[in-house]
Amino acid sequence: MDYAQYLALPGIVSGDRWQGINSIGPVTIDSAQPAVALARVRMQFRLGAEVFKLDSDAAQNPDAPITITNAATWTATIPGIETGFLNTAGKWVFDIEFYGTGQGAETYIKGDIEIYPHVTE
Repeated sequence: MDYAQYLALPGIVSGDRWQGINSIGPVTIDSAQPAVALARVRMQFRLGAEVFKLDSDAAQNPDAPITITNAATWTATIPGIETGFLNTAGKWVFDIEFYGTGQGAETYIKGDIEIYPHVTE
C-alpha cells in the first residue's frame, strides 16, 4: 500500500531561483506524533538518470540542505535555492523520506515539479 501524500510543486523556468518549501510536517501516524525524534530528512528529485539530492545530513554531501526545525513534531524546511536547481527541462519526480531516531527511512511525501525551458539563453 502506498501511503505517501502526493504534492505537486509549482513549476519554474530552468535556471530560475526555486523558492524552496517553507514547512514540511508535522508528520503524524494514525493521528499521533511519532514516538521518537526526527533524525534526518532526505529529498531526491529525478528525471531519467539525473538526480538532485537534498538532505538534512551534511555528511551525505547533498546538492542543497534541509533543516529540521522541530525534531519532536517531525517538521523541516527547505531553503530557497538561488542557482543550479534542476537545470534540465521536463517533469521531475521526487520523494521525501523521514528517518526517526534509530529507524530506517519512511517515505511520507512524493510528487512532481515541471521545469520549463529557458528561452533567453
